[in-house]
Amino acid sequence: MEAVKQISLEPGVEAVTFAEHQPEFTPLPALIYPDGMVMIEWRFTEEERALIAQGENLRHWIQKGIAHGCPNCGLVTPCLLQPTMVEVTDERIT
Repeated sequence: MEAVKQISLEPGVEAVTFAEHQPEFTPLPALIYPDGMVMIEWRFTEEERALIAQGENLRHWIQKGIAHGCPNCGLVTPCLLQPTMVEVTDERIT
């Protein structure tokens, strides 16, 4: 599955690519809405489509959030977007 690059035509919605200049990460295109919501659209491979049609699971992994503290002012702010992974699998968690 791959993330689909989005183009926003809505006022106030910003098209971004997270990790665009970080070679250790896969670039992740997204839209950021004025209320802070982040939207990422995914395109499934043919194999993944077949698994979903058979009733298999779609997993979405989100890393537990962390906060960053400013050593100068003491303010703590959360990260905008934590690492995430989505996979289609026939594996069952027991």
